[in-house]
Amino acid sequence: MSFEPDWATPPGASIARLLSAKELPAEELAEELGLDDAGFDLLIAGERRITADIAATLSEYLGSTAEFWLRRDEIYYAEIDRLSVAHSSNLDEWTKCLPTRQMSQFGWIRKNLRSNNLADELLKFFGCESISEWKAIYTSGLDAVSFRTSSSFHADDLATLAWKRAGEIQASQIDLCEFSRSDFNRLLPELKRLGFIRDPKELVANLRARLAQVGVALTTARAPAGCRASGATWRLEQGNPIIHLSFRHLSDDHFWFTLYHEAAHIALNHGEHVGYDTKCAANLGSGFITNK
Repeated sequence: MSFEPDWATPPGASIARLLSAKELPAEELAEELGLDDAGFDLLIAGERRITADIAATLSEYLGSTAEFWLRRDEIYYAEIDRLSVAHSSNLDEWTKCLPTRQMSQFGWIRKNLRSNNLADELLKFFGCESISEWKAIYTSGLDAVSFRTSSSFHADDLATLAWKRAGEIQASQIDLCEFSRSDFNRLLPELKRLGFIRDPKELVANLRARLAQVGVALTTARAPAGCRASGATWRLEQGNPIIHLSFRHLSDDHFWFTLYHEAAHIALNHGEHVGYDTKCAANLGSGFITNK
């Protein structure tokens, strides 16, 4: 199998390199080509085709034959077409691997979109312009998250990343104070006093407000199929910690355990870590749960 690069270099790169090597002013070549500054910039960027007249001038001014410059242009645009097809194929495959049906049901993305519009909607959800940008940002994203998982479920990386992104979007809408670990640690035993609130929405709203005062974002999102995380904690872009919960098991005990388990990772300043439903994990959070 031959190597096929995932990039294409425009003829303008060769033009710029030869201008530099020959110490020739770009303005002079632009004038010879009959192009204004904007037109010359488009030529260098590969956004203007090389015509027979342009090829003849390049040959005379920079060297090589006119046929070379025409062929250079032809090869470049053929590569652009190939990459466009490859990009569409990668985008389709990526789209099919995401839990799009549940993402639309949860209100994370719009419903009933065609494939090309769906891909654009998913990129928008992740805050990316292209699949390449998404890969650069998110392929290592799982390593930056400390997950509490239920080992009886099968993990799906893309579903988990989508769930994590839902938390990031929620967190961006929370007015957070500067994070203080000491204030956070003092607050933890007091949070359990809110257990008398029976309405889940009211409880989460109160917890979120209290945690925001010490610089911690509390977010919640249902876990799509394939995401086995009960909770996660990581640092947001601005440096504030986030606790993200999935309500995977609808019980008070599980909610409080998961909340305090994730809080313990922040309180103890743990780095990257994966936690499981084990006795050790329970002990990690239990020291912060006190009823007063």
